[in-house]
Amino acid sequence: MMRFPLLAGRLCLAVVVALSFFLPSAPAVHADGSAVSFGIDEGYRAPDLFDQSGATWDRIDFHWDAYQPNGPTDWLGNSESTDADIARDLASGKSIVGVITNPPAWATRNGSVPLNLNLPVTDPQNYWASFVHRLASAYAGKIDSWIIWNEPDIDPGHPMSTWAGSEDEFYMLLKDADLAIKSANPGATVVFAGTTYWNDVLEGRKLFVERVLDAGTRIDPTAAANGYYFDAVDIHIYSSPYRILTITRAYRDALARYNLTKPIWVSEMNVVPWNDPRSTVPRGGFRATLDEQASYIVEAVAMAEAAGVQRAAVYKMIDGTIIGGEPYGLVRNDLSVRPAYTAFQTAMRYLDVPGTVTVQSQGDARIVTIANGAHRVTVAWSTTPTQIDLPIPPQGVTAKLVTKLGQVTDLRLPSDPNQPDYVLNLSPATDNTDDSNPNDYIIGGDPIILVEDGVGQGVMINGNTLYYPITGFAITGPYLDYFQHRGGLRTFGYPISRPFELLGSQVQFFQRRVLQLRPDGTMGQLNLLDPGLMPYTQINNATFPAPDLSLTHQLPTAGSPDYVNKVLQYVQATAPNVWNGIPVSFQSTFNNSVTLSEVFPNGKGQPSLLPGVDLELWGVPTSLPAVDPNNHNFIYQRFQRGVMHYDRTTGITQGLLLADYFKSIITGQNLPADLAAQAQDSPFYKQYDASKPRWVARPDQLPNTDLSFAFERQAVPASATITIVNADQPATSTQTPTASTATPTAAAQGSATGTPTVAATATVTGTSTPSGGTPTVVAGTPTPTAGSQTPVGASPTPTVGTPGPSPTGAAPPDPTPTLSIGGHVFGAGGG
Repeated sequence: MMRFPLLAGRLCLAVVVALSFFLPSAPAVHADGSAVSFGIDEGYRAPDLFDQSGATWDRIDFHWDAYQPNGPTDWLGNSESTDADIARDLASGKSIVGVITNPPAWATRNGSVPLNLNLPVTDPQNYWASFVHRLASAYAGKIDSWIIWNEPDIDPGHPMSTWAGSEDEFYMLLKDADLAIKSANPGATVVFAGTTYWNDVLEGRKLFVERVLDAGTRIDPTAAANGYYFDAVDIHIYSSPYRILTITRAYRDALARYNLTKPIWVSEMNVVPWNDPRSTVPRGGFRATLDEQASYIVEAVAMAEAAGVQRAAVYKMIDGTIIGGEPYGLVRNDLSVRPAYTAFQTAMRYLDVPGTVTVQSQGDARIVTIANGAHRVTVAWSTTPTQIDLPIPPQGVTAKLVTKLGQVTDLRLPSDPNQPDYVLNLSPATDNTDDSNPNDYIIGGDPIILVEDGVGQGVMINGNTLYYPITGFAITGPYLDYFQHRGGLRTFGYPISRPFELLGSQVQFFQRRVLQLRPDGTMGQLNLLDPGLMPYTQINNATFPAPDLSLTHQLPTAGSPDYVNKVLQYVQATAPNVWNGIPVSFQSTFNNSVTLSEVFPNGKGQPSLLPGVDLELWGVPTSLPAVDPNNHNFIYQRFQRGVMHYDRTTGITQGLLLADYFKSIITGQNLPADLAAQAQDSPFYKQYDASKPRWVARPDQLPNTDLSFAFERQAVPASATITIVNADQPATSTQTPTASTATPTAAAQGSATGTPTVAATATVTGTSTPSGGTPTVVAGTPTPTAGSQTPVGASPTPTVGTPGPSPTGAAPPDPTPTLSIGGHVFGAGGG
């Protein structure tokens, strides 16, 4: 902090009336893959503890009046830190951010505003520009980020005021600093002053940063072209972690009104502990207990991640001089640590990771998830004075539960068949210290962190069942045999149902395809796109071609001489690798559906059999390639059993996840409006109903069907032996599995609506590892992303799945020779 550790922003919080915080129900996602850089202000004052904290940067104050107390020829050094402090920070791998403020009286017109800001920055009479140029030059390569001023939004006359000038003058101060610093250090970052937000909001006026942008627009024709002469914006946000999300959004909105997109920093965040031995203030005034302060730290780090700020720091490392009886240090002056320090260490260890960040509300629970490949971290807490038992579907094959103070419990995959989810016991919130509103709990209850690894991977149960926690479904028996010998995840995607009876056939849904167990024990696939199943051409704003009967009428007559070879020649003629000069790779995708070692792991198979297997998986093309009219980067080709999708932005060709959408038709969950409109007369439409016999809403439309528990997650048997298996290749699509798709439960008040599970939300009260041993990862298996539907411009997620006629009106005979694999005879499959 500058001269006055007690910020006016915190004083303002004490007079805020009824400023309760509400999060939107839709998830906020920060997906640029970069982690927030977290620091502790004035970390150098307790260097050993600073090194152990996990922080990556330090904020140090540079007071102009300390360097030049009497005139421009002085250069006495900083009163707040020494060069040795800076050297030690750098040696320990910390970066340093400098804050420049506190001008000497001789250089100002009123004790605040530097003289001669209108002079060129090279003019020695522009004392401010001369000072910052010299300072930036002295520390170039050691300190390359400079925050210009501290809390200039506090009104003149207030005890905490640091700026008594106009917005025009502050704009000139900022511009001069930017030009002077970058002339000394071209790679430097210049940051708009940390402001309090509340001083402006309580006065009902524009934010200070916006008023300065107004000034720049009005007085400087070069302002807009030069980004208004700053690179990032700093904010000071205290007392409630929730406000980190809303306040940063307000600043982004303010910048956007000037066509600016700048990184946001939060260089000060904390809450005052009122029950610490060093504290002399009462409960109230937006303060916290020591335990609540520890909760605040973890929640604030999570919300900073969700807000997508570039840097965030806790104010501060050590108490120093305690002003007004309010200690802010993570560490006391005797170097004893507060629980908040330990909580910061926990947050740095488990939350300071890159990835896609999602924040959501589920009832009164707040959930922040950071997903990065096979690693997933979720932190959740209650926002009300009520304990919440939060069910979280597993995503990974291993998990551990971490408290805010770092205690770790290893978890096993859930084994209760009535509760296949982890259940997180969230303790009530207790901090209602908003004096004007006792119903406003400014900090959540104890946050709990769930850390999962092997997300998207699978485990083998008892040596004969492959289980994927990410969707909660298992594959066994002939379904597993076929899955393993036909490309696994790459071909089928994840399992998204249990085996069940559909129109007299036993089937199991996967993301891309629906497998059908024939009466003779062989396995086939449903022609999902057939008229009786899902013949649609528009799904979630994606448009792919309709069946072309003039094309399929070119197929040879079933049973004609050399029938199979002629069918394969048809495929070669109609599925191009290059179409209109575009490398769509449809032919090579078809030809490389499986490998010889997958189909014949014993090594005895002939390569000449693979084209028949490719035909078995895809069927024949039923359209020529076509561009999506809504997105010209997408090119599709329709086959009997799938749709190939080429994305020009990535160069990737893959099958759409059609069965995910067929499932959504049956369940009514995550069903896009365009697909619902086309399917509303389908006999499958919203049939899944736990309140009806056999869970079928209209059994007259689906005879010989039993949907009981078909789409309910499965648990791992309590006595299961869980072992390592070889990884399957992932479905390369960026679409999400239906782990996040809401499914009803038998106890859902007699209905099949259920409560949607939250994508990217996992938290647990768990116990020890399973009796059968530690769950092991299926190495290399992919991680699907959160959210099961995608907008126009992203890869659509259609579905594979249900029996029915071929596009020509009747399913053609199996065009491939049968193959005996693992005791099962597999043909080409069919509706």
